Amino acid sequence: MSTLRQRAQRRKLPAYGRELLELRLRNLVPPGVLLVGLDDWLPGAHTDRCKIIVPAEEDIARLDFCPLAGLAMFVSWWPSRTPIGRRDTLIRALLRVEPRLLWVCDREHPERSITVARERKILIPEFTLGLV
Repeated sequence: MSTLRQRAQRRKLPAYGRELLELRLRNLVPPGVLLVGLDDWLPGAHTDRCKIIVPAEEDIARLDFCPLAGLAMFVSWWPSRTPIGRRDTLIRALLRVEPRLLWVCDREHPERSITVARERKILIPEFTLGLV
């Protein structure tokens, strides 16, 4: 059994994570950018794109994001629905899998959207705090 599969069996994957894991185990990488919805997702939005959803009731620290390793990611979050601390916890969890790109979109104020990492380099130093 592959190391990726063994690791994923020990921890819980985010919603739609199992499908992504199966792709990765077959050495397939989703085309383009992986969409990550935090706490909410527009029904029917981007149904043709590969996505992961982190529901509001999920403890981010208990989720395994290993299938997302090295991918380009677009995180969608709504400040009126999700505290900024939860957003930052997700960012740090995603940084641990070294994304190729991590862009966080504030759906209510798009001008406040941030690029956190590019080419596996963290661009905003405060997000390195707490990373192991």
